[in-house]
Amino acid sequence: MKHMAITEFKAKCLAVLEEVARTEDAVVITRRGKVLARVLPASGEAKVFPQNELKGTIHELSDDLASVLPSEDWEMNR
Repeated sequence: MKHMAITEFKAKCLAVLEEVARTEDAVVITRRGKVLARVLPASGEAKVFPQNELKGTIHELSDDLASVLPSEDWEMNR
C-alpha cells in the first residue's frame, strides 16, 4: 500500500486512479502524516499487506550489528 500526501494526490489524481485500477494496490492519502482516505480498486479488494500498515511505527533502539558478548569473550580473539 502506497502512501501519498494530499498535495501530490491532487496534482496526480487521474494517474493515481488509473494506477490503482491497473495494479489493484490501494493508495493511502495523508495530510501532515495523518491518514485522510484510502483509494481502493473498484472491486473493493486491494492487495493489502498488514506489515505495510506498520511502516514508520518501529524505531530502532540499539545497534543490530553490536555483539551481545564483548569481543574479548569470543574464542577466536583469545
